[in-house]
Amino acid sequence: MSYGRVNKPRFFVDTVNWLASRGWSKEDEITLESGALNTGYTKYQLFDLNPLNVCSFNSDGETTEIVINIDTTVTGNLPMDFVAIMNHNLYDAGAFVYFQNDTAVIDDFDATEAIDLTALIGCTAVGGTEAVDFASGETDSIALLAAPATDRYRAIVIHYPVGGFTADITIGSIIVGSHYTLPNSGDLNVNRDFSFDGVTVRSTDAGKRYGHAAWVAGNDGNDYAPFREQAYIRRPGGRQAYDINFSYIADTELFGDDLSDNGTETDFYYQVPNKTAGPLLPFIWTPDSTSTTVGDYLFARLMNDFKPQKVANRVWSFKNRIEEEL
Repeated sequence: MSYGRVNKPRFFVDTVNWLASRGWSKEDEITLESGALNTGYTKYQLFDLNPLNVCSFNSDGETTEIVINIDTTVTGNLPMDFVAIMNHNLYDAGAFVYFQNDTAVIDDFDATEAIDLTALIGCTAVGGTEAVDFASGETDSIALLAAPATDRYRAIVIHYPVGGFTADITIGSIIVGSHYTLPNSGDLNVNRDFSFDGVTVRSTDAGKRYGHAAWVAGNDGNDYAPFREQAYIRRPGGRQAYDINFSYIADTELFGDDLSDNGTETDFYYQVPNKTAGPLLPFIWTPDSTSTTVGDYLFARLMNDFKPQKVANRVWSFKNRIEEEL
């Protein structure tokens, strides 16, 4: 699929920052169990949802895995089913990635605790399906977990190639969480915007107009923009947005059966606007859940409140406005 066609949109929502927005401590619960950062970098940069804020590991020549442990502090009701790594140089370092799941702190690599990964974009399955590796030019990668991680402790393991890593690893952002796919493609009347809201035009008293651009394309002058592989001069301009209406969606798809106990719900409200706190936290989004085309993915925010309307017995309609983060 390409051309931005809409076919059951999918949201990839971060669990780490959702937990942090509810008081969970990144300081206590995220630990670098193996590997070392270069001077001036912190573990918080890995999970700040800002892919331009790159974190650097002292890994060149090392033959020790990098193990990033996440303590969810709970067991069973916080499933994770994807991992995304943005603005990385893992190909240059010769690295490949595993995702582990255990009932105890994960402080080293153990293949028996790894969950099989399905490469989605920007990576390729290796070692059967236990891990993913990367090709030249890939800087944003998403892999799906074959089975949701449900144990208390989860870990991203970055493994070295034969002979050791071949560069210091840099990562802009790690996003781990659960994805939600809408049950249909929405109504036919979809609006797709490309807004140049960084441009202002002023007029003189004589009517002459002058344009000024604070920005034209995402991350002006920077070699990186999320899910846009082109160099800056060829990068699409403007901020992309979708307005999509969804009609006649079953109440069981939108809401949990009991709002007093939301721990294991899989409905849209719980999985998306609840976890992103509306526009607070950005996420990864694609208009087509089946797409493996990098350009179909956006790093985005949900820019409207969730206001469903009941239109018939047990069915509701609602709208989403998805705006690209630059």
